[in-house]
Amino acid sequence: MKDPGRPAQRSDLRAFRGIAREARAWLKSPTADGLARLEAGAVQASPFVPEVRRDDWQKLLSGFAVGGDPSRIRPRVQGLVRACLLFEREARAQVRREKPLAWDDPVERADGVGPTSREKLAAHGVRFVADLTWTVPIAWDDLRLPLGVGEAIERARACEAALESPPRLCVRGHVKSASLVPMRGRRAVRVVVTDEGSKVTLDAWWFYAAHGILEVARSGTSCLFIGRIRSREGQRASMAHPDVLQDGPSAPSVRARYPALGIAPGILRRAIADALERTSPLPDPVPARIAERERMPPAEPLLRSIHGAAKGAHL
Repeated sequence: MKDPGRPAQRSDLRAFRGIAREARAWLKSPTADGLARLEAGAVQASPFVPEVRRDDWQKLLSGFAVGGDPSRIRPRVQGLVRACLLFEREARAQVRREKPLAWDDPVERADGVGPTSREKLAAHGVRFVADLTWTVPIAWDDLRLPLGVGEAIERARACEAALESPPRLCVRGHVKSASLVPMRGRRAVRVVVTDEGSKVTLDAWWFYAAHGILEVARSGTSCLFIGRIRSREGQRASMAHPDVLQDGPSAPSVRARYPALGIAPGILRRAIADALERTSPLPDPVPARIAERERMPPAEPLLRSIHGAAKGAHL
């Protein structure tokens, strides 16, 4: 029996690919008839547009009715090409993620792992999906009781006064500002965080153009920042490259931390989560007869629990 979701996935791929092709053709040779066909095709493809992007899609289409002036229409058509390429890429990724993984599948089949990440993981012996599932956490971040900005800074200062290393903290804060900052010929990201109604601030820094951070930590939102605070006398309190999560009911209560394997922690976490979700049963290196003889518990629920992937897992 065919998966009822698959035809829809193939339909949106065809729709976005076709619109992008027609839009490129119109950019090379603009005509009124071609524009009408392009607009009609884009309207028909609207149900395939992800819901979170549908309003932007409708605004893009509404701009086609601007009196037929090609100089005003062209930017809209160029935007249509970019949008269709983005949606096609997302649809392909969704189709890929719906396919189950096998233990011996190469590691690049997991979400987020490209050629560069594959090579770096291979240098640490992580070559297959089974290796990802057995890359166990080295620690866990407890996000259940985050500190306020002022309290976290005071704790970090107390540690520095006692000549102790600053602890890794989970801080809940209100994003006062988030921006790209020029720094020594490149751009960095600075997010200024504060407690509601307080003048005490904490600067979170990423020393590269971390656009993904700017998407999460938008001005006016509440976020969780996980990392170590540096607060020397006479200097602004700061965090370097903390993990960031949007605050809310969907935020995890406990989150696993993995060993440094040469790739960004977020990519590794995403790849492991994808491997756990799409691989079943999880691999057990102990032969079944030995596990039974030694009365060893099943490996799968233990693995899912330590990764935090088991439903209702409490770590």
